[in-house]
Amino acid sequence: MKKHLKLIQAALFILIGSGIVWLLRDVDLEKTVPVIRGMDFGLLAVVFVLSAGNIFLYALRWNVLLRATSHGIAFKNVLIATISAIAINTSGPGKLGVPAKAFLMKKLEGLEVSRTLPSIMIELFLEIVSLFILMVAFALLLGMHDMVFGMLGNALSLQNSLILLAGAAVVATALYLLRNKIRNIAFLAKLFNALRLTLQHKTIFVLAFALSLANLLFSFWGDYLLFRALHQDIPYSFIAFSSAFSTIAGIFSPMPGGLGVWELSRAYLFKAYYNIGEIAVVMTLIRRLLTYFALGIIHVLNATVWSR
Repeated sequence: MKKHLKLIQAALFILIGSGIVWLLRDVDLEKTVPVIRGMDFGLLAVVFVLSAGNIFLYALRWNVLLRATSHGIAFKNVLIATISAIAINTSGPGKLGVPAKAFLMKKLEGLEVSRTLPSIMIELFLEIVSLFILMVAFALLLGMHDMVFGMLGNALSLQNSLILLAGAAVVATALYLLRNKIRNIAFLAKLFNALRLTLQHKTIFVLAFALSLANLLFSFWGDYLLFRALHQDIPYSFIAFSSAFSTIAGIFSPMPGGLGVWELSRAYLFKAYYNIGEIAVVMTLIRRLLTYFALGIIHVLNATVWSR
């Protein structure tokens, strides 16, 4: 299974890499290299601070959701689990950071996986919903009405609606028929109970949703400043739209951290609208490096200074 997964990832990597090369086939290095060399390192430092702030906000959001079923949790342990999950997601296939967070909290806080997994599921749901909301909102601000209505039309087509309703009916029926068996399986019973308790806390749910939106807007601002550091005056609304679009593409990619998918989707948009696909690729790679650096710094500080 692992061998097949590696082969699939290798094939995708070659395909995506070929796509990036094709998009950048007309790159004028004589114009691009000076832009990189003339980067504003002051703004780069600000983006690094914003990247670190994003990590703290991710940890804070999960901490808020965990409060629905668990109390007395040390925030530094939530931060450790969040850092580890982000590192795993950016280096491993798929979303291995999701179960990793649950098992880390079991090790650090003694919390059952069945109590932490629902909060992680809700967290991922809020992230995807927030990204879609912001992508559509900024697309409308940019006047991309035809694209938005086309997407909504495809999503709400009769065929897709029937498939969604049929799928929901099958899942609901299966859960109803298996309700007694689920109650007899301790793990599933605890998991559904924790999920129910979390969803019952409307204040916690709304606060976590607000943190998701704020964190994404915060992240988009970092992307905007990074483009400014590369002397590219691109509207914040377009950067926010492209960031939301490429992040969604990366989330659903089987590649480690959406590697390549993020770069390719963003390069495509910036080449199509501003003819600076190569600058978008450079910007995305720099943002990745800043995130890795921020993860390392926060981990060291958390393990030394803040643990005393």
